[in-house]
Amino acid sequence: MIDGATVRADSTAPTDPVCVMVAPSTPDRVVAAATWLGADAAAAEHALASPHRRPVAYVHDQRISVVAVGTAQDFASQEVHLHVGSRGLVVVCPEPLKPVLTAVVPQVRGGPDEALAAVLLALANQGTTAIQNLSEEAERLDQDRIGLTSGARRRTISDLRHRVFALQQLWTSHHLLCATNGMLAEALAEATGRRRLRQAGSVFDANSAAAAQVYARLGDALSRQAAVINERLTLVTVVFLPLTVISSFFGMNFAWMVDHIGSGADFIVLGIVLPVALVTVTVLGVRMFSGR
Repeated sequence: MIDGATVRADSTAPTDPVCVMVAPSTPDRVVAAATWLGADAAAAEHALASPHRRPVAYVHDQRISVVAVGTAQDFASQEVHLHVGSRGLVVVCPEPLKPVLTAVVPQVRGGPDEALAAVLLALANQGTTAIQNLSEEAERLDQDRIGLTSGARRRTISDLRHRVFALQQLWTSHHLLCATNGMLAEALAEATGRRRLRQAGSVFDANSAAAAQVYARLGDALSRQAAVINERLTLVTVVFLPLTVISSFFGMNFAWMVDHIGSGADFIVLGIVLPVALVTVTVLGVRMFSGR
């Protein structure tokens, strides 16, 4: 593993395959590292020109360039650019994912192709950790659903659901990128690299399936919250409906009422007992027809 800050394009070429780690904020060093290792410098420069929403692979004259997307600890998506040259691998890695890749690449005993597949497998495993954490968070939000959840909590569930959906689509794209009959698998010369690539594809596929389950669970939680809200609103309507009828009736002040209703007993019977009886009958009728 070599720090890209110390690499120059005109330096002496390495005798053994090496991996150069470069930050995406230094395009000139990325190009210099790609040139030094015999990778596609033009593709490396082009990959940094604009952000990518999906992973993509380029193959030109046996030189491979891959734009993958990793998942940081805060579930944010981070681009990782991989450029395979004849003398090694250039990894353009953001700081949040650097510890993960730094621990994986030195363990590779093969060439640049195997190192490329090892990085993709590490990103897949990082996604597994992310979806496990998201699943635990979804379970906590789902269990804490007694009563009427606040609007802030519902927004939290909705935002988490959108994030899970985005990750599901991202991992599905990675699975297709690592397909055994895809362009990337055919471009890898080492059998070990192809085997690692298949493993990465399987892990990405499993992550996508797990994300789909978490997405569905969060959707169920939102549906239950909507049902609770509708039930509470319906109950309020049922309780106040007879009270509204009674208040409207006694607010008419027509002649018969003014002449015949004026005593304290009339107020107790018509103003208190009758509304309570109507509310009771209404609630009992609703519970009976709803089967509860």
